[in-house]
Amino acid sequence: MQKLLLLLFVLFINSIGHPQSVEDDNYISPAVNKLKLHLAEKHINQEKIFWDDLISAGTPLIEDFPGDSSYKLVTFLWKDTDADTVKAIAVKLWSRVFFSNQQYLDKCRLQKIPGSHTWFKTFKFRNDALFSYQFLINDKMKAIVGFNGEDWKLTVSKLTVDPYNKKRFSSIDGESSYLELDSTGNNKNYFTKKRDVEEGLITHLTFKSTLLQNERNIWIYTPAGFNQNKKYPLYLFLDGHENGISDGMPTATILDNLISEKKIPPGIAVLVGNVNGAVRVKEYFYNDNFASFIADELLPSLKIKYKLEENPKYNLISGSSLGGNASLFVAVRHPEIFGNVIAQSGGFMYGKENTQPITHPELFMEDGFPEYEWLTQCIAASKNISLKVRIDVGLLEDINWVVPMPRFGYPTLLVGNRHLRDVLLAKGWAVFYNEYNGAHESLNWQKYLGQGMIDLLGTNK
Repeated sequence: MQKLLLLLFVLFINSIGHPQSVEDDNYISPAVNKLKLHLAEKHINQEKIFWDDLISAGTPLIEDFPGDSSYKLVTFLWKDTDADTVKAIAVKLWSRVFFSNQQYLDKCRLQKIPGSHTWFKTFKFRNDALFSYQFLINDKMKAIVGFNGEDWKLTVSKLTVDPYNKKRFSSIDGESSYLELDSTGNNKNYFTKKRDVEEGLITHLTFKSTLLQNERNIWIYTPAGFNQNKKYPLYLFLDGHENGISDGMPTATILDNLISEKKIPPGIAVLVGNVNGAVRVKEYFYNDNFASFIADELLPSLKIKYKLEENPKYNLISGSSLGGNASLFVAVRHPEIFGNVIAQSGGFMYGKENTQPITHPELFMEDGFPEYEWLTQCIAASKNISLKVRIDVGLLEDINWVVPMPRFGYPTLLVGNRHLRDVLLAKGWAVFYNEYNGAHESLNWQKYLGQGMIDLLGTNK
């Protein structure tokens, strides 16, 4: 009995002392396997035929998954030349997290077919996946902790697109290629400019905040046919940029298309820029001064020039990533202004002050567990507040953002959003919840922003 207890205790120690291993994913591409056999039999010309066909069709290589039509085998490939001195290649799938953990990074390394110019790595994905990717060439292939240091900057400088994939996307780490397995068009495209759609006007201004003691860029979108004597709904977007962009999304184009098709009422959009990355984190992390800046400084100033709707049921605030947290927080603090919220991939697993999960090596946790999901707790305890909320979150966001991995009680981004959904429904709020098979990037967010606005503001409601 004592030996059994000792064995169980040792197993317990091992289970909490090491992060969970990444699932083995050594899938085999039939086409690559066939090429291997040809080359083993000295049919050298088959490699040229393989690449000619592949370049014509475009990369990555997509094949049926045996026995299950809901999945595909996806093989990322790289072709070196006689002049290349390629020693190592990895594919960065949609998130920097894959390069911040050695287990993840090792799983993303490509193998070379001996005696060939062909490198490959095969994964299994559900047949509706959408995400960006890049290749990392000749790096030291060591995991990087932190995304702001010189090591990461050097790694980013080595990232490159897939030369045989024409689908490109501008990401946080520069130009990326992207994979789109679902091309059925089940979700209408509102993010591409259309020739017959009249565009709204974008006006730039700088705004100095007394509360926040800083100055930022603001962009104002007024719809086509704007009438300065007419009252308009307010659509406020965080992470604003020039040319009507918010967090990498063509927000002005989405508004043009929605308004042109009479999917939502014409409105005045306010795109709120950031001072810099560090200030953004401080302001978006449940900051009462930031909420007051929106409600008590920015909007009163804009109302001097623009007639904005006073009824919150017509007004919307939207954000993605940490901007999703800030959008919901501002609306909870000021439901008299905003009755509608879009939160895309919000980090609702976070505590009040970006509480980091415990990763120290002590066996027992006498110092207690930090409280996570702070905003969800606040809403659960709230009274006399009821908002309409659209939540978008990716299935590919169910990975751990923290390195080293926490051992206890830290929800992933996907789990945090699911819990928020359940709490909002239990509170009786109107919730439109969407899980998509994609990642934490505007490549996916732009696809669903238009439908989110229709859900909350649609003219047929």
